[in-house]
Amino acid sequence: MSKLRLLPMVAVGMGGLLAVKALAGADALPNLLAPAAHAESAPAKKPPVGQTAPAAARPTPAQACLPTAAVLAREAGVSPSELRILQTLGERRGQLDQREQAVDTQTKLMTAAELKLDAKIKALMALKGELQALTTQANTQKAAEADRLVTVYEKMKPKAAAPIFATLEDSVRLPVAAKLKPQTLAAILAEMSPAEAKKLTERLAARLAQTDATAARAQAMLSGQPARPPAA
Repeated sequence: MSKLRLLPMVAVGMGGLLAVKALAGADALPNLLAPAAHAESAPAKKPPVGQTAPAAARPTPAQACLPTAAVLAREAGVSPSELRILQTLGERRGQLDQREQAVDTQTKLMTAAELKLDAKIKALMALKGELQALTTQANTQKAAEADRLVTVYEKMKPKAAAPIFATLEDSVRLPVAAKLKPQTLAAILAEMSPAEAKKLTERLAARLAQTDATAARAQAMLSGQPARPPAA
């Protein structure tokens, strides 16, 4: 009978012990779950103004890996030395292209300058032709005036022409006297004073020598020989 009474008492004791342990675990469960919930619900702290986030928190862009010369040569199917030669040839070709462009520019500038020079030469040639025409016209008029004066003095008496010849400028009387007939000129010189006759004769001789020297220089230029200086 004593054994049968002890079994219910042991069972009751064990059930109470289990209940106490269950209550203790239930009380500790909120304390275990609270830190995890607090960590999940707490917002992330922002860094102070003027400070940046730590390097570990900042995302860094991926750096592109540049291929080496060996990789490029292998992909192109050539050796590194051949790749260097090709690169050198490419640079040389670029330099040659730049020089070719510079030469083209210089050629265009030279062509434009030649065109301008040709235009100026044509203008100068036209001006030269006009000047030659004017010179020829002036010489023709001068020769016509000299011929008219020659005719006038040939019709005058030597005694009347002599004093006029003595007062004329050399630029007027020398061309006229050079075209007068020898007899007419001799008669006029005979009526002039010895000093004036001497002066006119010397001026006519110097004019003749100058004409001969000019003719000699022209002949030398045509023949390609150096011209001789006039005799003193």
